[in-house]
Amino acid sequence: MLVVTFYGNHLVGGLTYGIPLKVIVAIYLSEFFRKQVGMSLREYIMKAKLRLVEIRLLNSDFTLTEIADELGFTDVSHLSKTFKRYTGTSVRAFKNAGEYMLLKRASCGVSA
Repeated sequence: MLVVTFYGNHLVGGLTYGIPLKVIVAIYLSEFFRKQVGMSLREYIMKAKLRLVEIRLLNSDFTLTEIADELGFTDVSHLSKTFKRYTGTSVRAFKNAGEYMLLKRASCGVSA
């Protein structure tokens, strides 16, 4: 409803100051999500993907290439770098340790 109100209040000659409605909706939804969940939608999705990576690494015989492909990472290198950035450890060290990291953290905000 706020988007409709914003759009209606900012109409000028049929345009929203040159901003398409879908951009306004995306911005509103992004801000709303951040306020409700405490993180951006992009970060939420990435943490959810990384939780799936953890599950697959510890509970399946999938290769890193298969996991990367399945979850939309560019390649294994992209998966590995992203995993290390969020967990603080390499994929190999994580797999050798054999215990979940992101699934234990309440701060991730994603249900398993």
